[in-house]
Amino acid sequence: MSFPPQLAGGIQERAVGRLNIKKIIKKHIYYTYILTNKRNGTLYIGVTNDLLNRSFQHKLKQNSNSFTAKYNIDKLVYFEEYQYIQDAKRKTDEKME
Repeated sequence: MSFPPQLAGGIQERAVGRLNIKKIIKKHIYYTYILTNKRNGTLYIGVTNDLLNRSFQHKLKQNSNSFTAKYNIDKLVYFEEYQYIQDAKRKTDEKME
């Protein structure tokens, strides 16, 4: 059995009796990102596990009452990738200080 190459993570195999069981291990990826509205403008720092989708949400102003919609913050200027959500959140807190 083959799995698609875009599968994030890997395949773990183990033998149980005469059966060979394959278990998909999903690798989680989290991002700390920074958006701005213009050069030397207002900054927004966030955390997500889907950077592309989250960027579009900001661009489309899906939550019209949000801070990013109010100040027209929709330009991605920086991001970092993390394996664990705690690391991404910690980095966000550090950047806000």
